[in-house]
Parts: sequence; structure tokens; C-alpha cells
Amino acid sequence: MQLYNIIIILDSSYRIINLSQSHIDGEQNLNSKFIGKHISSFIDMDIESKTGTIIFNNLPAKYIIINIPDKDGFIVHISNSMYHNIFYQKILDILDIGIHITDRSGYINFTNLAAEKGEFLNRRLTTGKHITDIYPLTSETSCILRALKNQKPLLNIYDTFVSNYSQQNISSINSGYPIFIDNILVGGLSIVRFNNYLQNTCKELSLLNDFIKKGGSLTQKSYATNLYYSFDDLIGKDKEFIKSINLAKRIAKTDSSVLIYGETGTGKELFAQSIHSASNRSNNEFIAINCAAIPEGLVESILFGTEKGSFTGSTNKSGILEKANKGTLFLDEINSMSLGIQSKLLRVLQEKKYMKVGGTKEIPCDVRVISSTNEPPDALLKSGKIRSDLYYRINTITIPIQPLRERRDDIILLYNYFINKLSYANDFKTSNSVIEILKSYDWPGNVRELLHTVEYAMNVCEDYYITTRDIPQNIIKYNNNSKNDEYQSLPFDNSGLNSIMNKYEKQVILNSLKKNDYNITKSAKELKIHRQALQYRIKKHSLSEIIEGQKKIKRIL
Repeated sequence: MQLYNIIIILDSSYRIINLSQSHIDGEQNLNSKFIGKHISSFIDMDIESKTGTIIFNNLPAKYIIINIPDKDGFIVHISNSMYHNIFYQKILDILDIGIHITDRSGYINFTNLAAEKGEFLNRRLTTGKHITDIYPLTSETSCILRALKNQKPLLNIYDTFVSNYSQQNISSINSGYPIFIDNILVGGLSIVRFNNYLQNTCKELSLLNDFIKKGGSLTQKSYATNLYYSFDDLIGKDKEFIKSINLAKRIAKTDSSVLIYGETGTGKELFAQSIHSASNRSNNEFIAINCAAIPEGLVESILFGTEKGSFTGSTNKSGILEKANKGTLFLDEINSMSLGIQSKLLRVLQEKKYMKVGGTKEIPCDVRVISSTNEPPDALLKSGKIRSDLYYRINTITIPIQPLRERRDDIILLYNYFINKLSYANDFKTSNSVIEILKSYDWPGNVRELLHTVEYAMNVCEDYYITTRDIPQNIIKYNNNSKNDEYQSLPFDNSGLNSIMNKYEKQVILNSLKKNDYNITKSAKELKIHRQALQYRIKKHSLSEIIEGQKKIKRIL
């Protein structure tokens, strides 16, 4: 925005005698063009009011008309200086980083909106005060005062203190800059970055990284509004995993209830969010509730909401069902929900309406329910952890997610994906020994454990090179124990490592089955693996016929 002050001399008939033009761009011969003409030919103003606001060069400006003493004529002054300052103040208020502008002595001339909010100030009251009046700082500890004193920028100073003005704890990263005009120090600029700004910046950087790695194929609008995970975020090439993804894609557009089964850390909520993102409800809310994390006494009020007076201290409060209306409700670990709450949830699913705790009015509810469990669904039903009527209501479609140990080919694929996602353009390398350790580990925490392992390794490694010393010790110990067991128990032959390991696994399973009368559940418990994992290995080693044969012999006997 150009700053200008224009002086125009008029005669008694408001014709232009002379005008200054040094501040007007693009006009070289204004005097010759307008001399002798009425002021209205140059600018539209109310000459009767003597003062007012006009639009000049497409920007607001103030004008004033003054009588020339002892002469027959007028002086017109046109200036945008008032709006010039406001214009730049508005720009600085848009920024989400804190800005303080001081004079050369450290007195505050301007504070932007982000600094006012972040430091709990009232800028109308703090403007004109010295930095040390507002903050518990001295000329030796204040970032901006040190920058003014040394006449050099001072960058990235970490501060935490209690404000003299607001008595609030403030933590931030500050930079101070001296401002010079014609080599003369005229003031200072303080840039303040608060915690929430830094957190948002990290999130935005991660989103930008993802966008770049996806080839920038998404439009700006669709990428900005992509609040939840989509099927593109489900990483894997395992055949069973791909089957689960394809099933989820096929049912996404329907309103059928879905039950997702998988061990902890396999990505059940990612599947649920992906289904929501591909559904007709994607423009509405996706609300997730972890049934295992909520105290028993609060589940009902959180789900249904409360009416004022329903219990001591209660207020009118919306429940999750109300917030999820027209959208998707994800009930994580529904097997942890009490049978009493399950019966009330069943009524909601059947009748599409509910009442708040303490309320008397039924509220209509249009919500798609996706549930998850970390235990086999049929086992839940048999054990009575879930009501049979609710089970058949939420189990219209079951989507199984394999544990990571059954997706061996996906381990390194996911590892590289997480490295790229978290690297922020840094080039991390990984030793071959680390790759082998990761591939041989059983990952009881599944994909979540792998992600945490990657984060740990990236934080502790040196020179962006990940070696075995950068891997958590429990994984290293597991690998060492496995190696010792293999060395002590198996004779070496020329069939190769995979063949040896398969033979050993088959023999261990057979020994356990014999010991437990070929009871798969008891053998799985002894081997400390899930029943489904043991069934997978029985099928892998073609042991089903042996088990059935032994059971027949047992029945005959």
C-alpha cells in the first residue's frame, strides 16, 4: 500500500492552480493535465463539507479543505496515512504468530492479535508500555532488548515465564530484530511462536509431506477437507489384508452395521475412518468412543447426553449419539461395554431414537454404527461378554484384520512407509541387520508397535543411519533368544534357513497338540499365541488331517 500526501492549491472557484505529484505513481504530468480545471475533474469530493473520506487510487483517504488566509482560494490536503497504518495492522493481525513492534528504547508501539491472545494481554493497555513493565525480563534476558542493544538479530530464544500483566504461564520461542532506516536504529520487531502454533506447523508439514509423496494428484480443496483416513492410508500387499480392504470398500456406501475384528494395534479405527470417508455420510461427523477407556458410570451419559437435574451437578449436555447424527459412530472395543448399556444401545439401533439421562423426550437418531473387538467375535458370544441380540444387530458384516506377524511381507513395506512419513525430507538409511530383526520379530503390538519402533529409532539414531543399537532392547532380546533356541535345538543341514525354521515350528506345534489331546485352544494358550494364529499355522503345515484323525481315534476308543 503506497503512502501518499497530496497538496492541491485551488482558486476561489475551486479550479486547480497547482498540485504536488511526488507521491503519485504512474502520473508524470499531472499539473499540465489538470491545471485550470475544477477539482472534481481530478477527484470526487464534497467541497461543501470541507472534510471527509474519499476513494483515491482504489484506496480510502482523508481530505481536508482549508481557506487560504488573506487570499481568495483554498488548500486541499489528501492523505492515506491513517488508513496506511490500519492496512498493515490488519495484515499483521491475520498472522498466527505473535508480533510485537517497539521503538528503539523498547516501548511497545504495536502488538498483533496472536500475541495478545497467546500472552493473555489487552493490547490497548500494553501499547506505550516498556517491555519490562509487561514481562519479568531485563535488558539482559529480553530477546528484543538484547537485539536492540547489540543491533543484531537474536534468533530462536526459548522462554518460559509468568506475565507481569496477566499472571499466566507463557512458553514460547522468540526472535528479535532491530529495524534500521538509512542505517539509523528506529525500532525493533519481536516474533513469538507459541506451543499451539508449533504443533499446528508440525501437522501441516506432515500433511504437505503426504501430499508431495502422493504426487500432488489431489486437488487443494479435497486435500484440505480430508479430515479422516481413507483407503489410500491402508498400507499392505498381503492377500488376506487386501481382501479385507476390498470388502470394506464394497460395503462403504451402504448403511449396514459393521464389526471389525483385530488384535490391538492392527488398525481397526483406520478401517472405520476409511469406511466413513468413502460413505455417503462423509460430510458429517465421525465420532469414536473407546468403550474400555470410559468409567462404567459415565458411559450412559456420554452416549446419550444428560438433562439438567437428572443427578447432582448435571447440566443440559449433548451426547455422542447427538453429535454423530447423520454421521458414523465408532464403538471401539465394544466387548468392554456392560450388558446393561448394550441393551440400551440395542434399542437405539432398532428404534432409531433414544432419551437423554434424566430426560423424558425421545430424540430421533440417524447414525451408522461401526464396532470393533480385539477378541474373536464367536468367542465373545460364547463367553457372554456380548448380548446375542446386539451381536447379530452389529454383525451384519464382519471385517477381519490380520495381526502383523501373519503379514510378514508387509513389515518392511510399513517400515519404509513410516520412515518416509516421519522423515520430513531427511534421508534415513537402515542397516541390513535391522531389517532382518524387524522381519523375524512377532510384533505383539502389531502396526502400532512398529510405528513406535520407527519413531524411537529415528529419534535416537546418529547421522540418519539406523542400526541395531537404535532398536528397542525388547526386540533385540527377542531376536537373540530366537537365535539361541534355533542353534541349540536344530541340526544344521543344507535345506536352508526357512526350511529349518518351518520344520522346527511344525514339530513344536505337533508336540503341543499331543500334550493337550489335540485341543487347539489349550495348545494356543500354552504356545502363548492367539487361537486364530495357531489355526493359521496348522493349515500352513497341513496338520488338519492329523488332528482330525487323532480326534476320530479318540472318539472310537
